[in-house]
Parts: sequence; structure tokens; C-alpha cells
Amino acid sequence: MEFKSLPIGRVAISDKPSCSREIAEDAGVVSHGLSTADYRNYLIHLSDLYNISHRFEDTANDGTNKFLIRVAGTVVLAAELEFDMSGAWRIDIYENPTVTAQGTEVTPRNIQRRDASTINSRFFHTPTATGGTNISSTIAGARRNGYGGEHTAHWHLKEGEDYLIVLVNKSGATADASIQILAYEESPPLTSSTSSSTSSSTSSSTSSTSSSTSSSTSSSTSSTSSSTSSSTSSSTSSSTT
Repeated sequence: MEFKSLPIGRVAISDKPSCSREIAEDAGVVSHGLSTADYRNYLIHLSDLYNISHRFEDTANDGTNKFLIRVAGTVVLAAELEFDMSGAWRIDIYENPTVTAQGTEVTPRNIQRRDASTINSRFFHTPTATGGTNISSTIAGARRNGYGGEHTAHWHLKEGEDYLIVLVNKSGATADASIQILAYEESPPLTSSTSSSTSSSTSSSTSSTSSSTSSSTSSSTSSTSSSTSSSTSSSTSSSTT
């Protein structure tokens, strides 16, 4: 059996004193023992990994291309971005841009080609969009074969949010560029640390206020009782005399 076909959570025992190149690369096994498939193979096994790609051709020097990601409101989009281009390009990613027009929709492809299921988030090339918070600024330079590549970190994009990728050709000549995204969707956390912190702070503040109020009330009651008792005793004594 190929180790690439094993989903996460399954194990396989290698009966050779040293593992094959395939095992070493995909499972990190250096000798006979247990190994598991990486997350991509697991998601493909579940038919939950999608490929989204687009190529921008013949972009003039200093020309700009844009790509828009619209994350569905009920999911977090885990996305691994890959850029390949001829010559040097500037790459910026903006969160929450102002979108005037979505552009042309790009169809996500399920990497498990025996499955026709789709993804909820949507993707567009050549949108009309500007602004937003810049969350990544990089430059992809040319390699020896004339093509540059830039792999960003594995992003977890916020539910219901828009993300704008801006590619600017700085190669000095007309050039091509492409974007490829490996993406899957997952449910957002049920609670967040911010919510927990706020709740804890509110609870602590309420408790402190309650304690202070109770202490103040108790002190006031004690003072009133003591004063009344003293006054009554003094009055009675004077009357008896």
C-alpha cells in the first residue's frame, strides 16, 4: 500500500530497516516504525481539499492584477497561497477591502476528482476593489530559470470577510503571473479567548461590586443599630433617674 493513501489517524508499519524516499518525505520516518499521512492527503481522502487557480497573462511592466477571496459567513477558510511569475512582482494582501465589483468568478476544483462537492467561499479575478488592512507585503524575484515563486504562510481567513490580493509587475517587461490556492473550510471556534476574558473580567467586576455593596450595607446597618441602641439606652437611663 502507498503511504500517501493513508489518512491521518491510520498507521502503517514499515518492515524495512530504512524507509523509502516516499515514506521519508511524506511521513518523516527514518527507519522502520509507524507513519501517518500529512494533512493534505487526509483532506483529499475526505474530499475536503480544493484547488483555486488563475493565470494573468501579458501584464505590462508596472501593471496591476487583482484577486478577491470572499470567505463564507459560517466558516474559517484555511488557505495556502502560491504565486508563480516571470520576473519580479510585488505581492500585497489586504483584509476587508472596499469592493465595488466582484469581477469574474473562479471555480474551485475538488482535488478528489471522483467527488463533485464544492466549497462555500467564493473567488474572483480582476475585481474592482481598493483599500483594506494590509496583512502581507512581499516581493517574488526571478530564479535562474526566469521564474519567481513566493509561498505565503498558511492563512486562516476570518469568516464572512473579504481578502484582496494585489500583484504588481516589476520585472521591467511584459510578464505572466499565476496564483494557486489550496483551501479547505472548517467551523469557527465556539468561543474565543477574547470572549472568555471579557466574561471573566465582567464576572470579577460584578463580584467585586457586589462584595463592596454588601460590605457597605452591612457596615451601615451595624452603625445604625449601634447608634439606635446607644440612644435608647441613654434615654431610658435619664428617665429612670
